[in-house]
Amino acid sequence: GLNPLGPYFGEMGGGLNCEHVLSRSVRDSAAFLDATAGPEMGAPYRVVRPVNSYLQALARPNGRLRIACLAHRIDGARVATEIERRLAAAAAVLEDQGHEVRDCRFPAAVATAAAGEGWSTLWLIDIAMAIRDRTVAVGHPPGPKDIEQLPRYVMRRIERMSALEYLDVKRTAHQVSLAMAREFDDYDIVMTPGTGTLPPTLGSIDSNAADFDFE
Repeated sequence: GLNPLGPYFGEMGGGLNCEHVLSRSVRDSAAFLDATAGPEMGAPYRVVRPVNSYLQALARPNGRLRIACLAHRIDGARVATEIERRLAAAAAVLEDQGHEVRDCRFPAAVATAAAGEGWSTLWLIDIAMAIRDRTVAVGHPPGPKDIEQLPRYVMRRIERMSALEYLDVKRTAHQVSLAMAREFDDYDIVMTPGTGTLPPTLGSIDSNAADFDFE
């Protein structure tokens, strides 16, 4: 909720999506955040800036920080070796600067909630809504050559979903947020890999293939 999504969307991905910018430095990201951060009138999440200026805050000494390093996936499995190595190197740099870095794990509630489809339904709904909005705009549903099998699967999945099922997933996501807050409330930073696996090679995922399987 810190960066506004409005006025067209109150939230995206059921609150999972957090928009910002791609930049070359922390300084540039801070400067952009000064220009874009909310709170936004009418937004579902009322987030108040903790500082007057993120850019100016970079000049203030932080002191010794307590950092929770989550070097494993949500289900406890190890991340890719190269990612694990680079994360360890980053942790070593922080320790050399005098910070405390502890190897931590996700709370059990997170792994339980993410099992199966988990909260993936929350971002699937956004895809379905985008297709529906486009259908209204052009005046006809997508034809065989307009979208691939993946978004077609999404449409079928969401059309079968009930309001109660959606609210149940939303409640689970909020329970996970609470579990994370309780687990890491004593830390200043939660450090994670960007992804748990290396990027797939171009062409390795073809949702138009006859044997394509969403799972």
